[in-house]
Amino acid sequence: MRRTIKETLYLLLIGLAAVAILWFILSRIHIVVFTMIPWWVLGLMILVPIIVIILVIDHFID
Repeated sequence: MRRTIKETLYLLLIGLAAVAILWFILSRIHIVVFTMIPWWVLGLMILVPIIVIILVIDHFID
């Protein structure tokens, strides 16, 4: 199944918006917490907010 140019641009826009929002949030965080957690928990802590942000942006764009 091929994507149209419109769908590709839409996905690119969502990706850029997610990166911009994450950069905005992370640039203002100055608290560093070191904990002993497994690598997969760290991955979940990074992926879950990204997925939530993408879904919220998708909801408001539609």
